[in-house]
Amino acid sequence: MTVAKQFSRGNSFNVAYSWQRGWDENAGYSTWDLAAGRGRNNDVREQQLVAYGVYQLPFGKNGSTFMKAILGGWQASPVVNWSSGLPFTLTYNECNASVGGTSAPCYPNGRAGGLVTNLTDFNPASKNRTYYKAVSPNILTHPMNGFSAAGLDTIGNSGRNNKFGPGFFNADLSVQKNIPIHENFVAQFRADFFNVFNHINPGFGGGGATGNIESTGTITGQAPAGTPRFIQLSLRLQF
Repeated sequence: MTVAKQFSRGNSFNVAYSWQRGWDENAGYSTWDLAAGRGRNNDVREQQLVAYGVYQLPFGKNGSTFMKAILGGWQASPVVNWSSGLPFTLTYNECNASVGGTSAPCYPNGRAGGLVTNLTDFNPASKNRTYYKAVSPNILTHPMNGFSAAGLDTIGNSGRNNKFGPGFFNADLSVQKNIPIHENFVAQFRADFFNVFNHINPGFGGGGATGNIESTGTITGQAPAGTPRFIQLSLRLQF
């Protein structure tokens, strides 16, 4: 769904929302049991909102010619990306005891919703964030939160990529000004602020990631395409 609006004086905005699902199979096991390895695509976020626009800053319309030249003609172009998290697969410590060293997937029995997620603040001592707490130290002997071990030669029913990591938020901002110099000779100054709010997106999920329900889910890195803030300045002459 897309909403677009054009205003006077060159102002405009566009908002696009997507609700999407992508499915694929675990290639290493699909010839044995297609359904067991089928799940959400590693790289598809189920919900995504992208907004961008152009705004002519209302400065420098009055005053001297010099002030108009300095303050007038500025243009801001923001881009915002707000998306849900990437999927990951639940697993547990005793998987090797259940399916051995084969290419068969190994899931616990139970619903993925039984794993409660809650992203904590950054811990400066351990240099990580916590996304979920361990369900049980050993679900073979202590089934908890609706999870239990699948058993010998059993894949388990919680499924592939049925849980999602933290959401993603990024905002970029471009500010530019055209400076007329002489007839068809124009200078353009531009400042690009990538990740303008310096929001660090925690990485968990995607790329075939797994979450061990018998261990605390810790996050030590950034999400794909997540970067710290950086600024790029440029000057261009047009004639």
